[in-house]
Amino acid sequence: MMRTKFKIVSPQSGFTLLEMIAAILIFSLVLGGLAPVIVAHAKRNTSMEIRAGALGAAQRTFDELRIEEITSLPSSGISGPEDVVVNGRTYQVTTSYCSVSPYCSSGNNRHVLVSVEYKNEEMFSAETVFTQLN
Repeated sequence: MMRTKFKIVSPQSGFTLLEMIAAILIFSLVLGGLAPVIVAHAKRNTSMEIRAGALGAAQRTFDELRIEEITSLPSSGISGPEDVVVNGRTYQVTTSYCSVSPYCSSGNNRHVLVSVEYKNEEMFSAETVFTQLN
């Protein structure tokens, strides 16, 4: 017959319920302090994704205009808003032509301003002058 030896545990070993409650309380306070930081980081990250998408929408519009003949672009006026989808988000892109008239004095120049909105808030705008070189 085999005998099992039992170790006698002294009342001093292990954690008491009070110590466990204190540890959980301290842990929850630390976690509670980190929650707002995590939420703020998530909001900032989403905001930066939206802004990067707006930049991509503007770049796509400029790239499409770049392949056109300068003389085929309007000499004044506004086109859009046109929906452009980038990374699953739909942006409204408005293109203005020759809003700064000195840049459009010759037939070979076009001043182009591209404004990008997301949910009725302007996220990005950029302007350039297209020139035809002969």
